Amino acid sequence: MLRWWVLGILVSGFAGCGGRALTAARVYMEQGDWEAAEAQLEEVVLDDPGNAEAYYWLGHVYGRTGRWVEMASALSRAEELDPGRWGKRARRLREKYWVEVYNLGVYRAKKGDLEGAERAFRDAIAIDSTRVEAYKNLGFCLYKLGDVEGAIRAYEEASRVAPDDADVWDRLGFLWSQKGEYERAAECIRRGLAVDSTDARMWTHLASAYSRTGKTEEAITAYERASKFEPRDGDVWYNLGVLYTHQEEYERAARCYRKALEISPDDADALMNLTLLYVYRLERWDEALPLLLRIVEREPENREAWEMLSIVYVRKGMGEKAREAYTRAQGLKGK
Repeated sequence: MLRWWVLGILVSGFAGCGGRALTAARVYMEQGDWEAAEAQLEEVVLDDPGNAEAYYWLGHVYGRTGRWVEMASALSRAEELDPGRWGKRARRLREKYWVEVYNLGVYRAKKGDLEGAERAFRDAIAIDSTRVEAYKNLGFCLYKLGDVEGAIRAYEEASRVAPDDADVWDRLGFLWSQKGEYERAAECIRRGLAVDSTDARMWTHLASAYSRTGKTEEAITAYERASKFEPRDGDVWYNLGVLYTHQEEYERAARCYRKALEISPDDADALMNLTLLYVYRLERWDEALPLLLRIVEREPENREAWEMLSIVYVRKGMGEKAREAYTRAQGLKGK
């Protein structure tokens, strides 16, 4: 008995006031009295600022009461003081709350509650400011809510957290384009391409930004790169056709429109633009004729197509058909 009694005295003396307060805090937590537990733990860290365990439990209390900023601060302190035991537990606790809150944001977003999702993603960032996913989803929510500037701020924070995330730079480029800041958009997308130069989507977005600033040659180069990485994207070939037409490179433009039609045979714009090149620029009557017949079959009220058809029939020496087509075109004037 004497030996056990002595040990009890030694333990009690070693624990001191901080140990009693920490024990009391644990009891209060088991009872669900978070306010009393918080008071005890704050007393501990005031008297013993190097107590990693106290900071961990203080973070636990803050988490149970939804005070994310205070929780994150307390857990970070526990990690700093004891990277091993209490730091490891602090990291697990932070991860647990982050996942719960982040998933709540995703759930709300899927249900159409964008305001609620925004709040959840902001809370997730407060819990762990190093996770890029929350910033990206926050930016998406803000964009959907019409707050483009807020979305830009969210993605800019994301770019600082994850500078090697190409998707972040691409989305930033998109947002700056929405504000008409095409030079900034191009700069962001170039940053993304420095991370992943094989992303056809980013090359397409860069080409679009260049087009808006009148950099036609740069836009063509970007679209050409996009076509190499995603050769089955009809829009890329169509836009290349438009740009080559502006550059008066009609053979190249025609090749691009043909590519677009191979991929999307019902692309009415590509069909019309290729026909215009054949009739007015390249004088390829034999190639223009079947295209025009397709157009007027689909769009019998297309006056411009009937006019081109009359020209083609004249060039091919088909006088009667030329007159019929011309009469049809004249009858559609004013419609």
